[in-house]
Amino acid sequence: MTGKQIDKRVLRMIRAVNDMSQLELAKFLKVSPSLISKIRTGEKQFTQRTADRVVYAFNLDVKSIEHINAAIKALIYKENNG
Repeated sequence: MTGKQIDKRVLRMIRAVNDMSQLELAKFLKVSPSLISKIRTGEKQFTQRTADRVVYAFNLDVKSIEHINAAIKALIYKENNG
């Protein structure tokens, strides 16, 4: 699993599905709230370590990440094309 497979859109989807605030997510992952904020705004990218924390904390595998990314792409397509 690489950090490139998990980006701010995936993080947003995970937060939404789990009804978590940025602060709750930061505490859950044992990272600083400012890191979550910087990832969300695109100021920082996921490191491998942070990506691994997300994968472990939410019991994700490559297939799960692929499904999340596909869902995001479908939502964006639908939003842009009615």
